[in-house]
Amino acid sequence: MLNKTIMTKGDFLKADVFYQSEIEYARSLLKSDYSDFEIIGDEENYFYESLKDVLSDSSKGDSDNVCVIAVLCGSTNKSDIMKQVAGVVSSGKCKRCIICDDNNLPFNNKGIIVSEREFVCLAEDKSTIEKSEALQRIVTTNLLIFDEIIGPGSGNLDFLNVTDGKISVTDDDASVVRGYTYLRDALCAVLLSFNKLKGGNIYNVSSFKVSDYEMKQKLHMVFSDKFSFSCELNVQKEKKTKALCPLKIKSYGFSETDFESAVYLTFSSAFGFEHDYNKNLSQYCSKLDILKKTEIEILKEIDRICKKNGIKYFLTGGTLLGAVRYGKSIPWDDDLDIGMLREDFEKFRKVCPQEIDKNKFAYASYTTEENCHYLFDKIRLKNTYFSTGFSSQYKIEDGVFVDVFVYDTTSPQKKNQSLHINLVKTAIRFLNLRWTGKADRSMNGYRLTRLVKPFVMKIPFKMLHRFSDNMLKLYNRKNSDYLIDGTGLNINRGAFRKEYLEVLTETDFEGMCVPIPEKYDDFLKHVYGENYLSEPHLYQRTGTHDFVRLDLGEYITDNWEINKQQSLDGELF
Repeated sequence: MLNKTIMTKGDFLKADVFYQSEIEYARSLLKSDYSDFEIIGDEENYFYESLKDVLSDSSKGDSDNVCVIAVLCGSTNKSDIMKQVAGVVSSGKCKRCIICDDNNLPFNNKGIIVSEREFVCLAEDKSTIEKSEALQRIVTTNLLIFDEIIGPGSGNLDFLNVTDGKISVTDDDASVVRGYTYLRDALCAVLLSFNKLKGGNIYNVSSFKVSDYEMKQKLHMVFSDKFSFSCELNVQKEKKTKALCPLKIKSYGFSETDFESAVYLTFSSAFGFEHDYNKNLSQYCSKLDILKKTEIEILKEIDRICKKNGIKYFLTGGTLLGAVRYGKSIPWDDDLDIGMLREDFEKFRKVCPQEIDKNKFAYASYTTEENCHYLFDKIRLKNTYFSTGFSSQYKIEDGVFVDVFVYDTTSPQKKNQSLHINLVKTAIRFLNLRWTGKADRSMNGYRLTRLVKPFVMKIPFKMLHRFSDNMLKLYNRKNSDYLIDGTGLNINRGAFRKEYLEVLTETDFEGMCVPIPEKYDDFLKHVYGENYLSEPHLYQRTGTHDFVRLDLGEYITDNWEINKQQSLDGELF
């Protein structure tokens, strides 16, 4: 049985990784012009507690610009809560009022999913609606109507009656259809009310509508290794429905959580199951572990060439972070990064294309491919596809890869470091503009880039690459103890001490003994901050690439030699 006595306690919620992930997700979306929030409701209420956690750090202390939020969901003293809200609104300090109420309609046997005006017509208790209308005459007010709010730590799951690891379904389960609002969606609806939702309106907020039978069936499908399932349906009954139609709020950008994800997160919390990161990684079609193995094969080839030619390399970026945090690749990461200082990289770029096993691997760079214009080089595995929305647009080697990033010397003076970084970023901007034909909105100087686009599009790629290389190597012959990450994604982090990467040590990584910086702690703090060892919240544990095609060809199986006579290309050419 579910342990309800601890489900609603604040200390339990704060210790629940599933709940905290949803709170952090809502915080990441929080945009508001209000200086203070006043949340009024029953303190033991699940949704009240959640809103308080999301908004706890958002108040600026200016009480003349208050947004008041009333949480009536599940409360038995709604009248008292509304009196408190009226007191705040009448003070003149309140600039917006949001009323959160639950779906208190009785079940109907027509299968009707109720819209906002229908709710007003059908509601037996119209007191909340009437009081919201009265508040609207004083301040902009929204009334949000929620189906039953569930989520990690909600604890209101008694109807499941799961005992001894067995889920049982009866005739009554198939005849009752309920509406549910997942916690993340409920919080996002309130956030939408701050700025986007038109005032003076009622909005239904519902994530999905399912029968008790469908809920139990989904629970078994998601956790089939943990529950048995017993189904006895003998009698046809009329379905009774109690659910809301949320089409109106969807027109404002509201997007509901899918049924399976909501069930997984809610019940993992309720039953104390560990998080399965693969739930966030469906785009890999269960190939992620095999993908990682193929990347290690590339790394072994790189390691062989570097050792033979006395070239220093080291794990960097997310790969280094995984080696330090987990002793292996980050479980949800899909690529592998190595780094070199400029002197070693120039030697590597010269010898690798000649010594690499050309039957299996390809050196991908503007120096080896006419249509490749990445700022950094890649070693790719032939006869595979690792095609993203970006890379699939171009006729380039597009297989599984290992990225090779370069760290260049920069000035010891901060002003010159800033100038150097801006010159490198300008080179990157021009090169990307020439390659894609589009100005990057995410980079500073977007408008200026659009103005110079007609001129940049006429510059030959060779000239742009030469300009980029010259900017990166601007200080390489100068005596300086500082580096920048010019070819990676962390150039905006600024310069860092060269000593972080100069001395290397070795560590075990995915069955290999590989080099990493001896001062990896200082380097990772520079890249990821002081708390780099802390895992991200659950919603952030997802893949980094937007695949349009992931095809591992012959590497999809360990014994592919058996099927060598059968083409695994999947292409008719």
